[in-house]
Formats: sequence, C-alpha cells, structure tokens
Amino acid sequence: MGRIEWWSPPIAGNARTTSSDQPRLEFYVRTGNTEDPGKEWSKWFGPYSKSGTSLEAPAARFVQWKAVIHDGRSGDGIDWVSVAYLPKNVAPVIDGIAMQDSGVRLQVTQIITSGQPQNVTLKMPPAPAISGVIQSQNVTVNQPKFEPPPQGFLQKGYQSVLWSAHDDNDDDLKYAVYFRGEGEKEWKLLKDNLEQRYYTFDTTSFADGAYYLKIVASRCGFERFPARAERGEGKRTIRD
Repeated sequence: MGRIEWWSPPIAGNARTTSSDQPRLEFYVRTGNTEDPGKEWSKWFGPYSKSGTSLEAPAARFVQWKAVIHDGRSGDGIDWVSVAYLPKNVAPVIDGIAMQDSGVRLQVTQIITSGQPQNVTLKMPPAPAISGVIQSQNVTVNQPKFEPPPQGFLQKGYQSVLWSAHDDNDDDLKYAVYFRGEGEKEWKLLKDNLEQRYYTFDTTSFADGAYYLKIVASRCGFERFPARAERGEGKRTIRD
C-alpha cells in the first residue's frame, strides 16, 4: 500500500552517535475502512525496523501505526512518522459539452480584421464536478488549473464547441475531437493533442448534412495505455 518513514532525534548530549547507541525501533501497521479499528480491520503487519520500508498491509481508507522502542532511555523518542501511499489513478471525466450556434468562431485573443467582428455570448458547459480534495505527500489540489477563456465572434462557415473536464488525480489532460455524419458508424478524427477545452473548425469543406461530435480526454504521457473518457454531443446540421 505504500511505505513508512520516521526520524528519531540524536541522544541528548552526545553529538557523535552510532547505530549501537540508538534504541532499536520497530513499527507495525494495520489498515481498515472504518474510522474506529474493529474486527473488519486487517491484522498488524511488521515489524518494520528500517525507515523507508515498503508496507505489506492491504489498501484501505484508514491506516494506523504503532511503534515499539527497545532498550530505550530517558529522552529517547520519535520526532515524526510519515506513511506514504499511492492514490488510485482513475480515468478523467468529461463533465459536459456545449455546442455553439453555427457561424461562431472561438479564439483566446481577439481577431484583427479590417472590419471588427461582432462578439457573441457563448454557451458554456457545466463546471467540472470535482469530487474532493486530492492529497499527496507534498501537494494538495482542490481546484482546476486556470485556462484563459476564449472569446466568441460571428464568422460565417465556422462551428465551435466547448467542453468541461476534470481529473481527480490532477493529471494534465489532452483532448481529441471526432465527428461522424448522420447514418455513419465510424468516428473520424477531426483534431487531436488539444490542450485547451474548446475547438473551432471550418465547415466549408463539409458536405451538407447533420453531424455528430465526440470529445475524448486522455492523460498526458499515457499514450500507450491511456485512461480515457469520451462523451458525444447531439447532432449539428451544416449547410452552405
């Protein structure tokens, strides 16, 4: 389930200490899924006498440790104990998709043209449904990373989509957009390796008809065995 580390202060008044001078420490660990240890908890595992040792106790919600000090003297003790664990790596979640009206183009910075385009109010997807606080040894994360919001402009021939997503492990995500025509079964890749949660594409090369979009999220750095989440959106009709 993880490893246990600890540190004991040097013997008082003795700047030069050896391992034989120090009391012998033994740690024991048990785990369970209830706040109060009971019959459903695991047995005690140990003894562990070396700091940084991997633990044998089964994975559970709670962990309890105890220490036995052998050959101790007055002033002997333990300054700190750390029980590290590896959180379960779960798949990312796409919380929602917001298709924009036809003729809306998205861009982080305003488009500069001879005629200033008209701004539009965007349809926004639901906020990420973050399940809780993520904790590791040195990091606590309880909010999504900041991402500059795009602006919407009227521009004929463009179609845009925004989506919201989150990852409970706080991994960086990348996205891919797929499409298929009405009546088709195979999804075709429109764009991949997107880091932002929106995409705009030119529809002038598409034949008239209704199309479906699908967004796929995967964790960065896991190309071979990605944890993926995908979500489809209702059809959008494209006409010249």
